[in-house]
Amino acid sequence: EGTNKLSLHSLGRAIDINPLQNPVIYADGTIAPAGARYDPDKEGTFRKGHPIVEEFLKLGWHWGGNFAHLKDYHHFEKT
Repeated sequence: EGTNKLSLHSLGRAIDINPLQNPVIYADGTIAPAGARYDPDKEGTFRKGHPIVEEFLKLGWHWGGNFAHLKDYHHFEKT
């Protein structure tokens, strides 16, 4: 199903980086995309304090790893 609202991605105000290593983890524990695994100890995996996360936050972006109801570790958005 479509929508009449443009996403932040379509507006160039959101990006996703390496979702297989930095997946979405829903409140029920479901991980997406299929086959993804979140290991915060693996190099390149985003977590609080990671240099890339910190740079985006310094520039005023929001990180999906800070979302309250799910963890969208690969997602950064500027609102």
